Amino acid sequence: MIEEFQKLALWKKMLADSRPEDIAITEKHALYILPLMEHYADTFPTYTLHNKLHVYNIVKLMGDLLGPEINKLHSLEAIVLILSAIYHDFGMVYNTEEREKILHERKFSEVFLQELPSARVQFEANGRIISKDLAEWYCRWAHAERVWKKLEETENICGELLYNGVSIRAQIGIVCESHNEPAENIRIDDGRFDPNFLHECDIRFCALLLRLADILDFDNSRSPQSVYDYLDLDNPKNRAEKISKDEWQKHMASRGFTFPDNPSENPLPFIAAPPHPYIEQGIRKFLDLIDLELNAASKVTRYCNERWRSFPFPEKIDRHGIVSTDYISGNYRFSLSEDKILDLLTGDDLYSDDFVFIRELLQNAIDTVRHRTYIERITNPDYKPSPIEVSFFQDAEGYYWFRIDDHGMGMNNEIIRSYLLEKGNSYYNSDLFKLEKIRINEKIDEEFVPISRFGIGLLSCFMMCDKIEINSTYYYPFDNTNLTRNRLTVEGRSGFWVIRSEQKHHKPAKMPSENGWENGYREMPGTAIACRIKTSREFHGLRIEAQLERFLLAPEIPILFEGRSLGGDRDELVNKPWCEYSRTPLPDEFIVKCRELLNLKIKSIEIEIRPIDVTKKSATKNLAGQMVLVVPRIIVEDVPEHFNIEPYFNLNKDPSGSKIICIKKEKDEKGNEIRKEESYDIAGLIKTIKFPEKFVEEDGRSYPFRWPRVSHNGIVVYDNEQQLVVSFCEFDQYRDYARHHQNFYFTTGLLCFRDNLLPNVTVSRSLIKNFPPEIIANLMYATRELNEYTNSPFRLFGYYQKLEHSKWGHVHYALAALERSSIYNKDVEYWNSLPCMTVKDKGLYSIAQALEEVKQGPLRFRTISNERQFYQQFSKFIISKNFMIRYVDNNGDYYLEGILPDNNKVLETEVKNYEPLTFILGDDATKIVLRNQSLNLANPIVYWYLTWNDLIRKEFYYFGIQLVNNLLSETVLAEKIAAVNGILERLSILLPEAAKPSKDDRVDENSFYPQKIY
Repeated sequence: MIEEFQKLALWKKMLADSRPEDIAITEKHALYILPLMEHYADTFPTYTLHNKLHVYNIVKLMGDLLGPEINKLHSLEAIVLILSAIYHDFGMVYNTEEREKILHERKFSEVFLQELPSARVQFEANGRIISKDLAEWYCRWAHAERVWKKLEETENICGELLYNGVSIRAQIGIVCESHNEPAENIRIDDGRFDPNFLHECDIRFCALLLRLADILDFDNSRSPQSVYDYLDLDNPKNRAEKISKDEWQKHMASRGFTFPDNPSENPLPFIAAPPHPYIEQGIRKFLDLIDLELNAASKVTRYCNERWRSFPFPEKIDRHGIVSTDYISGNYRFSLSEDKILDLLTGDDLYSDDFVFIRELLQNAIDTVRHRTYIERITNPDYKPSPIEVSFFQDAEGYYWFRIDDHGMGMNNEIIRSYLLEKGNSYYNSDLFKLEKIRINEKIDEEFVPISRFGIGLLSCFMMCDKIEINSTYYYPFDNTNLTRNRLTVEGRSGFWVIRSEQKHHKPAKMPSENGWENGYREMPGTAIACRIKTSREFHGLRIEAQLERFLLAPEIPILFEGRSLGGDRDELVNKPWCEYSRTPLPDEFIVKCRELLNLKIKSIEIEIRPIDVTKKSATKNLAGQMVLVVPRIIVEDVPEHFNIEPYFNLNKDPSGSKIICIKKEKDEKGNEIRKEESYDIAGLIKTIKFPEKFVEEDGRSYPFRWPRVSHNGIVVYDNEQQLVVSFCEFDQYRDYARHHQNFYFTTGLLCFRDNLLPNVTVSRSLIKNFPPEIIANLMYATRELNEYTNSPFRLFGYYQKLEHSKWGHVHYALAALERSSIYNKDVEYWNSLPCMTVKDKGLYSIAQALEEVKQGPLRFRTISNERQFYQQFSKFIISKNFMIRYVDNNGDYYLEGILPDNNKVLETEVKNYEPLTFILGDDATKIVLRNQSLNLANPIVYWYLTWNDLIRKEFYYFGIQLVNNLLSETVLAEKIAAVNGILERLSILLPEAAKPSKDDRVDENSFYPQKIY
């Protein structure tokens, strides 16, 4: 097995200079380890070859690098180099038992997951189960250090690693472990890298040779085409295989390095024949890394033994041997003009409001203060955040400055470099922040979701400003002894940032303030940002306070401007009802006039004023607010069942006062419309509503009854499409056939969302696109008393008629989203009391009734058909929470039946991405779509789809959506069959072999129940 190795220059050197017993020990270890290296593929099946061939290449490359200088090697150095080549990747060999124990390894939980935020996030997101990708990642990360364990195990089998009777195991371990460390470690750690071990061996120089030979093993000998084809890497199924594909393609295109007979400091020639620019760029980037390693090795040699201190490592890689195949070589990549992109981001195409930079700075300040409050509560539950202070002033040169000071987290060097200066990269989207949330949620049940998430907010400052000054002190409560202070300046959006650091002992520039120029770094944690207003943007009458008030609404963090609090009193706005409930009968005199005018037997007219305390009735602290309704309650006797009072009454709010008006329209003999009316002043009743000043005042004008106002974490967001306007379909004898209330009643309110209840907004935050299902569910629960304004159980929760549909798309009520809303668990008794199903031969039932009924035997029912999607889907959700469901078909008369045995509860996790009861186990496996428009879990195609649902959703998203949508559509049967089979045919080509649908899995007319029954 080692005959080929014995022909290599380094091995020959060992054989020529070493004692027989030392050679015997080395070759015994080699003979034991080399066959085992083939098992690296058990853990890393798609990696380029790390087997005996890789060891051979490294031993050869060490000799090539040494060239004639190999004669300077001492015997011990040759042995250390050969053994380190053999052992350095032996840590990648795991047996089955070792892989299964990874979760319980201390290094996995205490080091790997703590040092690598992305790994921890992946681990937590996967339910703390180690995925195959994560296991590979950990094994690769741990393999260099794991060599110590492998050395010990092998010595127990092959005997101690001795040289002239002295153990060299530690030195082999040091050299092997170091190949995965920064080169800087080899330079500075004299305690490990002894340049004169046993007066013969320079451990530091051996470490340099191993890491260079390892990285120089870059050719197609490690990536044979046959193995690449066998692994099917042209069709990667996951992230790990995608990375492996890139690595294999780079290696297969590489022909390796050409070592001259007498290596010197000249460039080292490299040859490659890349078939594609993508592969060429990958090769060139890898060669850049080799250049860095060569440069580092040359610097480290000055700390080596005198024999190696002037060793001539190649200075860099000669790339002239990279010859493209059938394309013009070069860096031809899609690129963007930074100036044009900045124009887009800061121009009217995104932000139509010059003062939007104020909102962006406010929301950044609120985010960081709330972030700090969130963290502080782990050790200090009573922590109270300090106010955010805003100032607007003129400096000595006559320039105006807008400045905002917060007492939040501040920014350290990493946040400044990777997020503040990286346009479009928000810290709150980073793995570091996700990991931080995971750690905190282990200690406290708190949620923190910032407003900022696009990472472009600071750019908006350059719409109005030409200079930004930042003074920031970073603070982390768990390490409050380590405050990082930085001072930044930037002139113009494309200007250079000037960063001054206290740690680097830089002298900070002065910071503009309303009291003159401040000296020094910021003492207290947090950030101060000052923006200089462009003179070209100034105008007479500029009122910064008015601009601030536009963007703030009921912030939890106090915002101060010139000592005054902005955004309104949160307690007054959202915690206290604005009025008391009242239902006031109007005088008989007015009722009589209305009777006579309309010739109707009006029994009563009352004005109902109803406050809705959203804060008190919400299931979560992330939804707060107040609403008010003013509703005429009019009862008319002796009229037809569907009589509508709506055309005859309305409420009027104008400068002359509030009135209820009774209207009669008729035509004279010429056909002209004549309007007659009676009115009654209800201004006194309206005045009982104590609207908070901040709510009704805007630009000096009063708007008490308006669209509901909305904020998230204290920043105003605009519901321009009026999705939150309350509209009643029918109550008492009122009918809204035209779907608009024509001032028959007034409604208004303020809704404050926070954290995870985040409306979907445009990038500029100029308007709300739509509301995710978690918000809708919580909003419906908090306003559930509005169900009193409906006459039909089939219109429950129908009072937000625009909420579920917008030009941005419909709401998808997935099981997982309804579960996350938590509203069912918060009030099971309420939800179980609502009608949610029609029980066979018995009518409408609630869950509470159904739970009693099922005690007598199987429950046979159909789901309720509700006018609004929310309750139609939520009723199915609560049914699925209480019953196991199966589908039964009796010659077209179908029904759902509970209870399904536990062992038939199929693929529960996979169905959570779909609306409730999308998948049900049917009684006929040949049918794919059931009569109630559910998919049949008993059908092989449905079962296959759910089995591979995760892969299909990730890699073939639209095909997955189209497959389900076509099956559930009401299109012509022939068209449906053609579409479904076409998708299955395409997926059978695209999917990996194990995931392909069976050739028998196709649909025909017999797969569907007759369409006429739908």
